[in-house]
Amino acid sequence: MSEALHAFAAAAPPPDLFKHGYALLEHIPIGILICDRDGTVTYANKRAVALHGLTSITANSALYDGLRVFDDKGRLLTAENLPTARVLHSGEAEPNREIILERRDGQRLVLLATTEPLFDDDGELAGAMHCLEDITARKRAEAHDAQGTRTLQAIIETTPECIKVVAADGTLLQMNAAGCEMLGVPASAIVGHCVFDVIAPEHRDVWRDNHARVCRGERLTWQFDILTGNGTHRHMETHAAPLTLPDGSQAHLAVTRDVTERRRQEFELQQGRKQLQDLLEGLPAAVYTTDAEGTITFFNQAAVATAGRTPRVGEDKWCVSWKLFRPDGTAVPHEQCPMAVALRDNRAVRGEELVVERPDGVRIPIIPYPTPIRDDSGRLVGAINMLVDISERRQAEYRQRMLLDELNHRVKNNLQMLHALLRTAHRETEDKEARAVLEDAAHRVGAIAASQRALYGSESATCFNTREFVHAVCQAAQQTFAGDVKIKIDAECGEMSNEISMPLALILNELLTNAVKHGLKGRRHGTVRVELARQDNGYVLAVEDGGDGFELAPSARRSSGLGLIRGLARQLGGHFAVERGDGARCIVSFPDQGASLH
Repeated sequence: MSEALHAFAAAAPPPDLFKHGYALLEHIPIGILICDRDGTVTYANKRAVALHGLTSITANSALYDGLRVFDDKGRLLTAENLPTARVLHSGEAEPNREIILERRDGQRLVLLATTEPLFDDDGELAGAMHCLEDITARKRAEAHDAQGTRTLQAIIETTPECIKVVAADGTLLQMNAAGCEMLGVPASAIVGHCVFDVIAPEHRDVWRDNHARVCRGERLTWQFDILTGNGTHRHMETHAAPLTLPDGSQAHLAVTRDVTERRRQEFELQQGRKQLQDLLEGLPAAVYTTDAEGTITFFNQAAVATAGRTPRVGEDKWCVSWKLFRPDGTAVPHEQCPMAVALRDNRAVRGEELVVERPDGVRIPIIPYPTPIRDDSGRLVGAINMLVDISERRQAEYRQRMLLDELNHRVKNNLQMLHALLRTAHRETEDKEARAVLEDAAHRVGAIAASQRALYGSESATCFNTREFVHAVCQAAQQTFAGDVKIKIDAECGEMSNEISMPLALILNELLTNAVKHGLKGRRHGTVRVELARQDNGYVLAVEDGGDGFELAPSARRSSGLGLIRGLARQLGGHFAVERGDGARCIVSFPDQGASLH
């Protein structure tokens, strides 16, 4: 056939009996080849020629001459195994045999070959008719569909969730390996059986009803319990959709997952939340929570009592209170309250006092403790706030203040009385030594009384204002100096512990007295400078006069006042030193004991 191109047209025409039939064969979409008893081609229609990749097939040539033919398994067929050869040998038809024809251009076609024997009038085998239908496209589609089916089946079998098909009567038609594993039984023990048997008895009626609804066309999701092979209960969640089977009957296709562990975790989470809420409810302080946007999600009854109203969960934002004020009476907008700040800045807010005003007008002083809540990744998910009612503390502080004020008042009066008695004794005595002793004692008691006035005027029960303290002691000392002695004060403003007030007052009084008595040498005019400043981890008190100065060591042996200063400096954990310049600069340095200078 490889040599035949146009010879068939020149061959002898077929018998008249087939003339019109051959013309019809030229227009059908199936390749037709006719060969004689020896397998020589006597006729080929246009479709056959095209399937072979030729423009014509030469008459009197062997079928498939020069071409290779394979069976449906891809095995090369020998000449005697070709369909026509087998039919010419056996005289029996060979229908619908798939073969693969490799054309000269290398293209392969999948053909469905049907070969029928032809007999003459005497019943003798005269040849064969070979019909070829090109099914290449169909086979490709089938292969594609088969691959898709295999892929889908692989997905179904490897998915960790149960996938099943249940007929309308409840028969389990198909289930993947994950479903069998969930039930703890092999597929042979469940597929083909009624699926209702594995549903927990208390859930069977609901399952039957939902199954019937799905088979009628609904899509449903519901939860139920199953009984596994060992009799234990597992909690399932199924998503079911209607499915029409090839025979036209209805079924349901479902994806079912085991949610037993999830349900247990949800139950434990709910229990944990309930325990937390019970704990928060039992707290005597107002507690409430919000989401990340500040919307109230929970509050305890103490919050209701503090706010004087019932907060609206899911509506109120940032605060459970009706109105908020600062201690000075300034209103605080809710969007600027500590809880809003904590959420906005993603940080805890501490140390701020506020006043809650209830709808009935009652005001309650509180300290809020808003704290952000974050998940495991650090993402802000909400906040919790505790409002501590400090009304009782304020009342206790007020009572304490009253007691301290009374105590300070009595101490101050006693010191003033003692100071007056010493001054009176000083004026009335004639003995010079006694007068000197009484004068020193009066000055020292006066310094103590001045420091007591500074403590009495302080709002704090434990600290005093440093600038007011220095001014008070200097003013008391100046009142004892004759003439026009000026004291220039440079004291930083801050707070110091009450514990150091008395020794510090006595030290300052002695330094001022020595500066006037020895630095100014009794002159009735002059200037003494006083400084109090923070230095390193402590403080420095300096008193400077315009005198000749002195050496500390020999002077200390002669002066009881300098000895007192050194002793009091040691009591403060500090030391006393003297510098000489334009005058004497006496310096007492002592460590931080709770003071705070600005």
